[in-house]
Amino acid sequence: MELNGGLENDFTAELAHIYRQRGLDADTADIVATQLMEFDALDAHSRDEIGISPEQKARPMQAAISSGLSFSVGAALPLALVLMLKPGLLLSVMPIACILFLAALGALLAWVGGAPIL
Repeated sequence: MELNGGLENDFTAELAHIYRQRGLDADTADIVATQLMEFDALDAHSRDEIGISPEQKARPMQAAISSGLSFSVGAALPLALVLMLKPGLLLSVMPIACILFLAALGALLAWVGGAPIL
């Protein structure tokens, strides 16, 4: 089956569409998509359609360190409240404060990670 002016399948047509959106003319986009699909289809789609590239590999040590730091800060904030507040206030203040701490840390980590804060 031929689609989109001679392209052999939907996946190649999809890649060609991506390349046209990036500024290639239709003929060049078709040629590039066809050649990349013949060479390494999985790499072409993961890179150009999804945005995954070898340069963006997972960094387990960075993830472990940032998780450890966020857990430490998350535990230190309520502990600081326990040390600063009178025992009679803890029961009423702690739940609200913990929710606010979680929201603030979540927003901070989203900002650091480049995700939308909300």
